[in-house]
Amino acid sequence: METLIRPAAGRAHPEPSRERWSLVGLVLLVSLGALIFPVMLGASANEPLPGLGAGAGTPGSNDTAAGASTTGETIAPISGDVDCSGQLSAVDALYVLRYVVQLPGAPGCLFAADVQCDNDRDAVDALLILRQIASLPPTTTPPWCPGIGQSLPNNPQLAGGVLVSATAVDESYRVWLTNATGIAMAYDFAWDRLPWRYQGGFFGGPLRSGPGAGEHNAPWSWHLDPNETSIGEGTVEECQGRPSFVEQNVEAWIQLIGRYCPSIDQLVSIVDYRWMNEGGFASFPATRATEGP
Repeated sequence: METLIRPAAGRAHPEPSRERWSLVGLVLLVSLGALIFPVMLGASANEPLPGLGAGAGTPGSNDTAAGASTTGETIAPISGDVDCSGQLSAVDALYVLRYVVQLPGAPGCLFAADVQCDNDRDAVDALLILRQIASLPPTTTPPWCPGIGQSLPNNPQLAGGVLVSATAVDESYRVWLTNATGIAMAYDFAWDRLPWRYQGGFFGGPLRSGPGAGEHNAPWSWHLDPNETSIGEGTVEECQGRPSFVEQNVEAWIQLIGRYCPSIDQLVSIVDYRWMNEGGFASFPATRATEGP
């Protein structure tokens, strides 16, 4: 049974506790280390950290911590393993901070840096990695977020997209998103970052027959187009209704209306498969949305 984590109104998560900032001084020291560490080892601060030469630590190279294994099987990297080493270390936090201050030399698993699952990579992610290494109590993250050090979600049929589970009234449905705007808005909705007019929002997009890629919307025999679906504001009565109402005559709905706009009464989970998109690591994460379509 999935855990309901976000009502349509109100904050999705509690305010950060003071304990979260107890390591601010440590983060500052690590930030300084992100600049001087390469120099101490004889490298320029504008060069990649030692240990990641050409092709090292990137999917598809001889490093099998992430990417393709020697048997051809896809290996899911672990959350927080930014340098693709297969384990967590302070170097992972350093890479995140180097990214934040826009230094070159991004490692192959930078997509694993979003350990708080908010569609961003920032100093807070570096702090959480350090807390995990120091065995400090974990801070609050969404229940659907992989724990730091745990494998990232792995489903080749949904590679390159984000799967969102939600409810309309009392019926569940899933939306697979591959467009940057829709993905960013889904995360912003979950983290209560959208303007207030989206609090009673809905997913809106072209209706397609079949449960979709990987049968992600089964048992329903329809799905929303992943390339064009996003979150809308207010209400659009002509395309709204229960998922079961659409199920009664999918083809007629497609021909007469064309779109479906299920309400987001509860946003249940967001599962991110973008790391599996071959060659798409540089585009992760999507630009955060501030305004809707």
